[in-house]
Amino acid sequence: MRWGLVPSYTKAESKEEAFKKSYNMINARSDNLERVHKRLLDRKRCVVVVDGFYEWLTPGASVPSETDAKSPSPRKPAGSTRRRPFFIKPKGEQPLLLAGLYDCWYPADKEEEGDPVYSVTIVTTDSNTQMAWLHDRLPLVLEPGQVSVWLDANTHPFASKGVQQLLNPYT
Repeated sequence: MRWGLVPSYTKAESKEEAFKKSYNMINARSDNLERVHKRLLDRKRCVVVVDGFYEWLTPGASVPSETDAKSPSPRKPAGSTRRRPFFIKPKGEQPLLLAGLYDCWYPADKEEEGDPVYSVTIVTTDSNTQMAWLHDRLPLVLEPGQVSVWLDANTHPFASKGVQQLLNPYT
């Protein structure tokens, strides 16, 4: 499985060309899913299990005080001209469960190119209050009890109340 969605309808002659196309999407905005990914919403939902993820702070942006993470008091890093990476992970050893969509792309000449390309995109939603200082969007994090709702499109179609509630920011 490759991160960066290559939709099945991508017109490309080779895998390399398909990866270079502008359709190669690493994230899918929750507020735009029905318009951009409608054909995947009730057929190809998945969960991406990760230890954490990176977000990048824009140069000159304020960061919370490192001494008091519970009530951030923004400060500007001295002389910062480069984006600064932050690795976001949960407390403890449990992995994060991220909502995703997947697809399978086949080259125009299936016999010549060999295997299809399976790819995935991470669904993102608005940032929560704890992370808004870093980025305005975050991956859609699922609690273990929410995974079955996300994955079972027969019982929980995308338009259902159960799935729509999952699209809210993680708290």
